[in-house]
Amino acid sequence: MRKTARTGFWLFGMAVLVMLAAALYWQAALPDEYTVTRGSSLSLPGNITAVYGGESAAARSGETMTEAELRLPLGVAVKTVRVRYAQRETVLVSGRPFGIKMFTEGLMVVGFTDFSTDGRRMNPARSAGLSTGDILLSIDGISLTSNEQMGALVQGGGGRPVRLVYQRQGREYTAVITPQKSVTDNRWHLGLWVRDSSAGIGTVTYFDENARTFSGLGHPICDVDTGEIMTLSTGEGVDAVITGVTPGKSGAPGELKGQFVTGRPFARLTANSTCGICGRLSPDFTPQGVRMAVAFRHEVQPGPAKILTTIAGSTPKEYDVVIEKVLRGSGHAGQNMVIRVTDQALLQKTGGIVQGMSGSPLVQNGMLAGVVTHVFVDEPNRGYAVFAETVRTAEKAATTAQDAAA
Repeated sequence: MRKTARTGFWLFGMAVLVMLAAALYWQAALPDEYTVTRGSSLSLPGNITAVYGGESAAARSGETMTEAELRLPLGVAVKTVRVRYAQRETVLVSGRPFGIKMFTEGLMVVGFTDFSTDGRRMNPARSAGLSTGDILLSIDGISLTSNEQMGALVQGGGGRPVRLVYQRQGREYTAVITPQKSVTDNRWHLGLWVRDSSAGIGTVTYFDENARTFSGLGHPICDVDTGEIMTLSTGEGVDAVITGVTPGKSGAPGELKGQFVTGRPFARLTANSTCGICGRLSPDFTPQGVRMAVAFRHEVQPGPAKILTTIAGSTPKEYDVVIEKVLRGSGHAGQNMVIRVTDQALLQKTGGIVQGMSGSPLVQNGMLAGVVTHVFVDEPNRGYAVFAETVRTAEKAATTAQDAAA
């Protein structure tokens, strides 16, 4: 009898430990927030159930947020999550290449050049405290728009001190700098290298034909020298064709080679954000794509998926990939998923993910699940993607902010 009792207690203890271990596992694995359409219920793995806090009251009052406690069998609590009610959105999923012409707000400092004057080496700008990544806004009250304009302003001053306003990490500063004449070319210099524009090839993720907007690239355009996100002043999205591919290999990311198609731009760029480039479509442009629903973040799961991308010409094609991991707690922009290319045709032609494929739509279960952002330098068949819902939210916010500022 005692042996039977001991066995029963032992089994009960093991069951409790297993349940506690399962609770700890799901506590870390499940997201902290779910988005559902009103009237639907949460789709949860295993035997987990959701007990809502005031769900009926929230539904009746039109509130958009409530809470639910996730529980295992026997009422073991896993965690409490936020539940957001939202309308399911659809967009025209693309995958076509596009050219990016972008001009920055002000001029970005990308380097310094010391020069000789009166028998000594010097750099007035560096001595005044400027650093790479600073954004030069104006000289003597005149807004800076190009390298050539800045050079003309410095030369026109004849060596007199100039009042330079610049931005660093969102704050404005002022420096008074005296240009010096170089013995090499007999011209006045501040000792700066600056950049005023950027151009490249990316991939369109989707079009919203109702709002007349688009989103592409999936990650921000950053300066190649400083790594800073370039502040958009004006820019255009133009048609492009892919003319060749440099395949990726370990240690050397590949690249799509393309050229801009002459003609009018299809969009005016409105934002260069952490989730990519977005813009307003031209009035005479007719967007094309495959209509799909945008997946909520919690719906994206490890498993088979497809990407739509273009590696020749301008017509997207579908290729097989696998979502290996979903990194719901990642604090790094553009790194919500790890994906691996499994399509042999794509691997043979590109080696996997290459530069220019950023922005390629990631499709799972017939929905737009994510956006390709980066390639692993040492493993070109693998890379990162960001949730499509995150990109869509950022695009709408950027468009609203631009409209308010206009």
